[in-house]
Amino acid sequence: MFKKIAFCLLLLLNFSTFASECYHYHTSVQYKIETNINGVFLVCNTIDPNGVSISESKKVKLSVIPQEDWGVENKDGDFILLSNKNAYFILNHSSYDFEKNQPIKIFDKSEITSTFNGNMFLKNNEWIYVSYDDFEKKVTRKKITNLPSDADFFAKTPTNSYLLKNKESVYTCVFSNNDVEVVKVPNINASTVRLIAPEYYLDNYFLFDNDTFYLTSTSLDLNSDVTNEFKMLGFSGDFTTLEHINKGFLSGFYDVKENTFWSYVEAGISLEGSPDTHFYPIENAKLTSNKMFVVVNGKYYNHSWNAVYETGEISTANTFFLDKLELFPNDIYYDGSAYYRFNYDGNTFVLIDYLKGNIAFYNGIKSYQHGTAPFFIMQKGLYVFNGENTIKKLADVNNEIKDLSVGYTFNNQLFIDNELITTPTDFNSIEFAGSLVDVQSPCDGGRGQIPVVVHYYHFFKDKNGLYVYSTERKTFEKVTNENVANNFESMQNWMQKNKKV
Repeated sequence: MFKKIAFCLLLLLNFSTFASECYHYHTSVQYKIETNINGVFLVCNTIDPNGVSISESKKVKLSVIPQEDWGVENKDGDFILLSNKNAYFILNHSSYDFEKNQPIKIFDKSEITSTFNGNMFLKNNEWIYVSYDDFEKKVTRKKITNLPSDADFFAKTPTNSYLLKNKESVYTCVFSNNDVEVVKVPNINASTVRLIAPEYYLDNYFLFDNDTFYLTSTSLDLNSDVTNEFKMLGFSGDFTTLEHINKGFLSGFYDVKENTFWSYVEAGISLEGSPDTHFYPIENAKLTSNKMFVVVNGKYYNHSWNAVYETGEISTANTFFLDKLELFPNDIYYDGSAYYRFNYDGNTFVLIDYLKGNIAFYNGIKSYQHGTAPFFIMQKGLYVFNGENTIKKLADVNNEIKDLSVGYTFNNQLFIDNELITTPTDFNSIEFAGSLVDVQSPCDGGRGQIPVVVHYYHFFKDKNGLYVYSTERKTFEKVTNENVANNFESMQNWMQKNKKV
């Protein structure tokens, strides 16, 4: 029996060790209207993580007689909301028969005075929620009686939860399971309401007015009213007068009038003899002008928890330069004359002696498996970071850098797929023309036994013609037909004819 249990546990551990990987986990979908002599089409493009390359494209014909005024109104709800000059339509985008779907008319435009999220409509001063059952092919219209007709959009989270308000009140509007829930936010004044979103969307949101404070989430739940956390620790002012501070690990609110920093720790701060709190007042505190450090009893801190417990202060003989620091990409700090990294073990700034002068940083390209690393230009050289403490020079740069969406060009060279490719193109006129993803092996088989294989065909054009860069062949070639990059179909046809196996 013990052996059987051990064997089962071993199997579970083996399965948990391997997480499946597929290219489509990283893609997104974009919709647009396309009109040609054959009619009006809704185009559904599957977009690579780099934001421009297309891996798949589908079309739905919307009308027999072309009209120029079709548009995509919204795609945030459970379906796509389309419109022309006369009406609103919905089109199911989750069906396997996407190409066979047809728009379903739901309202005349003349009936509707407002809409949001693609499924909420204001008709005759009543909000109506529209849902669609793909199995029954049925449209349902549900009146939402607890959302006032004069409620306007105030804020939205990445999961399509909304805050709306009128003159009197604030409301949350949350969509889930083909339904909507509207809740009036207790004790929040519509005229003074604030919502502060976190840098990382799964962290807490701050929802407050002058005298009530909620910690909430991307779903705008109202389960954590922390107003009393402030009051129990002596706060009696107006929340809206506090200055929000969020610099790395230093987070909280600064009360300029009282010289108090309300340090925020999302995991909570333990208090002896009292309940844990998320906010703790540090009296007689000052902020540096760059808002990166809080000064407590003459000591500098860049971490909320450290500031509360007065531990881990910044170790430096010269505190004046702290006020001048700017944070650059790759966690590099600059004081106007020198560059530094922060050593968290010693809580000190370490001089980076290999970075000199003015530096221009450039974002990397996030193509799947074929991205280009972030880089920087220093003293007319193109460099990348080679580990945390070293850099590598890749090329001299004698003129400007031009962003081509999937790479960068300079000196008749193309920095793409972490490769430097010499090109015959004209620098002044070269531009990005289109990009196709060749998904050769989309998934890893579930446990990594099959490699995911993806390649790209990036098209560029200049005054002399059209060119293509292949990540598989690592070649830059001229394309005879200059119309190849006009759309997905023509790029795909070209690839099938010219692909070398």
